[in-house]
Amino acid sequence: MTLHDPTLELTAKACQLTGVTSEDVFSWCRTERVSHLRFAVWHVARKSGISLHDLARPFRRDHTSVCHGLTRAKDLLQSDEWFRGLVEELENV
Repeated sequence: MTLHDPTLELTAKACQLTGVTSEDVFSWCRTERVSHLRFAVWHVARKSGISLHDLARPFRRDHTSVCHGLTRAKDLLQSDEWFRGLVEELENV
């Protein structure tokens, strides 16, 4: 499985910023911190034009999971300061 370079870079940066391991990010782990990190990566990557299918594949998800994550990201940007800060950091990668 080959990651799209921007997705790999965003995931590595998010892991570095949060201390979450890449193994957790790409696993089925559903803890809030890991899920929110995944949503942040998807949000920033999607804004750069990566397709839902290409976002989903390396995370072993389908495009509907990414759609759900993008919806949650939109809500979290309004309500969660930690999430908003993470997205802002990732947008500068």
